[in-house]
Amino acid sequence: MGQINKSDWIARVAPDRTFADVGGLWGTVNEMTSVALQAGAAHAAMIDIQPPGNTWWHAFDERMASLGLSNYSCLHADATRDGFRERAGVYDVVYCSDVIYHLPDPLSLLLNLRGITHEHMILTSMYVPEVISNEAGEIDLRGGGAILAHAMVDKTKREVMQRYFDKMGLQVAGISLPLNEPLVLEDGSGNTSPWWWLMTPALLRSMLEIAGFDVIEEGDSWAERSRSFLCKVKSG
Repeated sequence: MGQINKSDWIARVAPDRTFADVGGLWGTVNEMTSVALQAGAAHAAMIDIQPPGNTWWHAFDERMASLGLSNYSCLHADATRDGFRERAGVYDVVYCSDVIYHLPDPLSLLLNLRGITHEHMILTSMYVPEVISNEAGEIDLRGGGAILAHAMVDKTKREVMQRYFDKMGLQVAGISLPLNEPLVLEDGSGNTSPWWWLMTPALLRSMLEIAGFDVIEEGDSWAERSRSFLCKVKSG
């Protein structure tokens, strides 16, 4: 699977369209709202779970101002909750990167993203290969398998996975890092940061299809670590 440039995808599908970056606020530097506007999007929105007043919103506004961009909006919303479409609205192109594997219920995100997508959606997720083999043993995820990192009870498989992530230069809560945060918050919602679903591209592709998308292109945006999918809403 070759490397892709997601900015090229955005440049292809976003001109004269409305665009939303869902969950792209963290750190601000990887946001694609500015990329879409610079590619000619009619309007762009940043949609994120961070509450109003969070310092990242201010940093995002500063970044957009530094780029001379003003045709955008900011919206606080949880993309996993009921009523997300009513709160967020509908956009021609929706982008969501590195959110899905941090959620208790990944499919709920895809269903909500489908609800706000009129034409195209770009999804990026960390992934693991179907077969992971090293000195500690082997894990076979062929056929659309997945592992919930903090739920692994088999010590041998945990060692296999830890060695794999060590080789890839990644640190994953519940595998190579201790769980120092609660998985569930006081209000009963999932605390996203410590959740790690380890999913294969085949599973991600199948979930996208279940949610109502056709995958038209895919490729790695971070060699053997991150897979991106350019999708179109299913017709009919």
